[in-house]
Amino acid sequence: NDLCMWTPSPTNTRNFCDCDLDFDGCPNPLYGTPIESAPADVRRSCAPGPDGIYDKRPGVSDGGADLDGTGPTDDCDADVDGDMVPDDEDNCPEVWNREQEDHNGDGFGDLCDPLCPGPGAVCPDREDHPDFVPGHLIDAGIGAGLIPACLGDGPGCFDLRDFFAATCGAYGPGGLCVDFGFIDRRGGGFTQRLVELEGGLRAAVPLGDLDGDGLAELALAQLDAQGLGRVIALDGHGEVLWQVDGQQGFGAAMALGDGWLAVGAPEAGGGRGAVHFIGLGGETLALSEGKRLGGALGSNLAVIDGMVFSGAPGANRVEVVRAPGEKPRPAFSGKKANVQVGHAAVRGARLGGQDVLLVPTGGALLVLERKRHKVGKVLQWLEADPKWQFGAAMAAPADYDGDGADEIAIGAPGFANGAGAVFFLTAEGELVQGPIGSEGSAFGATLAALPDQNGDQRPDLAVGLPGGRMPTGQWPGAHVVLSVR
Repeated sequence: NDLCMWTPSPTNTRNFCDCDLDFDGCPNPLYGTPIESAPADVRRSCAPGPDGIYDKRPGVSDGGADLDGTGPTDDCDADVDGDMVPDDEDNCPEVWNREQEDHNGDGFGDLCDPLCPGPGAVCPDREDHPDFVPGHLIDAGIGAGLIPACLGDGPGCFDLRDFFAATCGAYGPGGLCVDFGFIDRRGGGFTQRLVELEGGLRAAVPLGDLDGDGLAELALAQLDAQGLGRVIALDGHGEVLWQVDGQQGFGAAMALGDGWLAVGAPEAGGGRGAVHFIGLGGETLALSEGKRLGGALGSNLAVIDGMVFSGAPGANRVEVVRAPGEKPRPAFSGKKANVQVGHAAVRGARLGGQDVLLVPTGGALLVLERKRHKVGKVLQWLEADPKWQFGAAMAAPADYDGDGADEIAIGAPGFANGAGAVFFLTAEGELVQGPIGSEGSAFGATLAALPDQNGDQRPDLAVGLPGGRMPTGQWPGAHVVLSVR
């Protein structure tokens, strides 16, 4: 029963004397050498396939797949996608891209790079690449806000280290930005002034590249001179694309969904509050109105699994809008745990192998079991001194320390009598204290997970400190970008 009678085969398999191990019609090299006394008709070599190459995956059949339809099956095709660039030189071997554009220089072409999907594409989400954190809401009203974004100066991304930095000109009561300064685009060794605008800044969120010019658009929520809210969309050059005007409180918070922008209006309806849904072209899509008088729905927003979770601090609840225009439903009531909730945005995460909802209470952070819109029992109660303002800001989950598991950065701007600090919640539920700010800086008032800034292949953390000031800064507030060890 010798399967290779004339060719030595230590394991007695066909691997040493067969030209097509996987029976897919694409030959592999002959891996064994027949003995000298073998008959003349014993195979001593195997000819390559029609494109002059051997099977790329010997032992694994391609099933007859032929991506470009040119004849040779994929495992025997020197140019699988038919773009005239050989696979061994093609930076997207299975996607037609004759120009081989690779604007971030990572070796993956723009059209197949999970980090850089090309013109007109939305910024990638965490399922595309776990080390990239897409643009998300940063409350620029309480400090220098940092807004990570997918930007580009051509097809695809220019530099994934880019982000927006919003700087407030003056603060009013409660830390609200009442005189907006400017927004810069930073990263990749340059700073570019995007726009200077008058009026207060409530929130900002990048919208991705909507017009296909390779530059991210940005939505700003502002207050006009009468205190009425408005949302303005700017293109990648700072020009106004569209503007939506609203009532008092309109734009108190914003969050980006799939093809829509959720805008909070907590003062609407006699203080019941509302969440407006605006299309990315500025069109009005739907309205979800609060039902509890004084509930202030829309005070803060977070999009989790396509649903809007909104704080309703007047009702001591977190409510969920499962789809644009649907009526809000209670997700969690602070009364159940004898705490106050709804004053700060929640955050979705995955800890211990299950989906959770992180709910700030001021004096603690609750880790709640979550199955889509349904919120279950308290899994963990992270206690803190109410003066710390623990959970005032939370960044998107990211693997800051490179251990293969995400951590969640949590701000405590009131820590140590206003010096502020950042804590990290590990995937195992352990709370670790991170850096502390200087006296009175309110370090941790805003947080943003950023793509790698220093080349160590790990996400970095941007921290706002509205009480701090750069040595040469003329504006109140400052921000730093940290590499977390």
